[in-house]
Amino acid sequence: MASSSVLTLKQAAKQWLNEDGLTWNFIIQGLVALFLTLWLAMRLELPQPAVACITVVIVMQPQSGQVLVKGLFRFLGTLIGCVVMLILVALVAQERVLFLLAVAVWIGLCAAGAMAFRDYRSYAFVLAGYTATLIGIPAIQSPDMAFMLAVWRVLEISLGIFIATVISATLFPQTSGQAIQKAVSQRFGDFADFIVTSLENPEQQTMYENKMMLFATQSVGLENLRYVSSIEDYSTKLRKQRLARLNQEFMQLTTRYAGLHMLLNRIRQDAPTSVMVAIERCLKTVKQTLLPVRHATLTSQQAADLANEIFSRQAQLRQKIREERQFLPGHISEADQRDFDTACELIFRLFDEMRLYCETQSTLAAEQHHYERQRVTFSTKMNPVGALITGLRTSLIVLLFGTFWIETAWPSGSTFAMVAIAISAIVTTTPNPARSAKQITLGTILAALSGTLINLLLLPHLDGFALLCFALAVPLIVGLYLSTKPKYTGYGMGLLIFFCLGAIPLNQAVYDTAATLNNYIALILAQSMVAVILTVIIPADNRFVWQRLNKEMRHQIMALFNRQRSQRRHQFESQTRDLLSQSYGFAGDSPQQYKTLLKTCFSVQIVGHALMEIDDVEQRLSSSGGLNDDWKWYKQGLNKALITVFERPTANHRISALGHLEKMMAWLQPYTSDIVHFDESIPKQILSYLHFIRNVLLDNYLFAEPLPAGVKS
Repeated sequence: MASSSVLTLKQAAKQWLNEDGLTWNFIIQGLVALFLTLWLAMRLELPQPAVACITVVIVMQPQSGQVLVKGLFRFLGTLIGCVVMLILVALVAQERVLFLLAVAVWIGLCAAGAMAFRDYRSYAFVLAGYTATLIGIPAIQSPDMAFMLAVWRVLEISLGIFIATVISATLFPQTSGQAIQKAVSQRFGDFADFIVTSLENPEQQTMYENKMMLFATQSVGLENLRYVSSIEDYSTKLRKQRLARLNQEFMQLTTRYAGLHMLLNRIRQDAPTSVMVAIERCLKTVKQTLLPVRHATLTSQQAADLANEIFSRQAQLRQKIREERQFLPGHISEADQRDFDTACELIFRLFDEMRLYCETQSTLAAEQHHYERQRVTFSTKMNPVGALITGLRTSLIVLLFGTFWIETAWPSGSTFAMVAIAISAIVTTTPNPARSAKQITLGTILAALSGTLINLLLLPHLDGFALLCFALAVPLIVGLYLSTKPKYTGYGMGLLIFFCLGAIPLNQAVYDTAATLNNYIALILAQSMVAVILTVIIPADNRFVWQRLNKEMRHQIMALFNRQRSQRRHQFESQTRDLLSQSYGFAGDSPQQYKTLLKTCFSVQIVGHALMEIDDVEQRLSSSGGLNDDWKWYKQGLNKALITVFERPTANHRISALGHLEKMMAWLQPYTSDIVHFDESIPKQILSYLHFIRNVLLDNYLFAEPLPAGVKS
């Protein structure tokens, strides 16, 4: 009994350390870094210690590698912003209107660059515009101090970056290498649970769609984590290409299962029960293999053992498929037999790709492996139109707030304009700008309330740095805690940034009640107006954004034929998921638009995957002289028809593509009539994939415009 209680306590402690313990570890790191930065800034007599502390807030991340990379790009962006702003001040300091136009163009370009490069490079673009604002607006009021202002900002920001990096790497460090090891070890177990759950509960379509979206987002996130870890951790750097390969193989696994899931749903609805029962018997081998590893954390050795187990069961699965096909009822139609063959082909390929994935994961145990010589890249989808719109939207906001500052002559107008422009540059490149702006606004209100209380009631009575830290601690702890929760990150960042800006005294401290209230009014008003503009006047997640994402997703079929064969699978898999992940931030605000994009993604991935498989297997048939000019002509016609279907997805275009498919399948039929098993016949494999594409085109769930009732299903 006592040993059982001790075991329960150990499990509870381990769970706390892996969840809430990590949160409090981050809070401790953040507080130490903030207070150490504040002390050094005051000892070094930097004029605005708040800027150094804000840098800590922005740079601080749970993993030390993220802090390092984010800090490097922030420093680079700061230097670029300083240089550009000094040039602008030197050229147009005497004319505020011309200066405002130049700043609007520069910040718009930076916002466009941040949207175009949605990785850590985007942070350099954002900071180049953000820093230009922080330096430029104060400098335009005192042009003779512009150079010194730039020097002070660089020193303050550099201090914050240095302290944040040192603390995250030395005080209870959580490295990116550890994070990626944990993500990789848990990934297959989560996928195994997903497959078993969705096969046992096929009616739970919402669960299936949400999980597929999560997998797509995780693929993009793992690529960013791999990049960070390879900089921070030498061990990860040695395995960089294997981790990229593992990510690509996982994306292929999810695409393969998406195709199988779609086909099984169609068979359940349209085919005789005996066909689905036979397929279920074949799936039993896959389920039995995956059940022991549901939610499991796989080491490299366990992954190798699982790969060997899958390999040994593949022969059983092949034999089971042959037996079930032999005992199918004789009265079922040819189309139903093709459904069975296609489903079994997908099941066998899925099982084999699981084996390949586990084998790749098992190679991570060794420092050197020949996979490291095979370059695999994750290709993001740059969208110049979206970047241009983001840049124009940001430039218009800069002009609007800058004009307000010039026309009102409000004493805190410069603070108002500076904060509004800086926050606009930051939030317009987030996944959901409107939501981010709203959250930061509410966080700013909390910062204003707590900052006013501390500024007016506590600071005048404090003596010594220890009491100053004690007074600042509670709002900082709340802000750091909120920033660790994805749902409340905006609230936390708003509270932290603007509490530091308003509550941390200057060096030398100035106590001015009127100025304090004016500045907080400016902060709240600026944030509120940014939120209103991004929500109502210039919405960043409007219908056009969804139309653009859908168009770019459908265009992947055309792009598939224009890519080099050696790289097209990697580019196709990564770019479709990158496009899907772009909608993740505002999916909850537009559920219907999100669902439409998800359907488009499924159809594009399934058809694109099938086309690449056909190309791969027909190469072997072509080398043996099994293809002629008729096949090539049919294939070109099908490719053009499919491009048309996805560029303009009307019912008539789908009917035309179905006609091309019927002709190709009829042409292939004589090559398969005397052969029973798909694994022994290349033409039969091609026929299965053509039938698979046909099922996608017949599925009205995946397309907005349904087919006429008379079209044969």
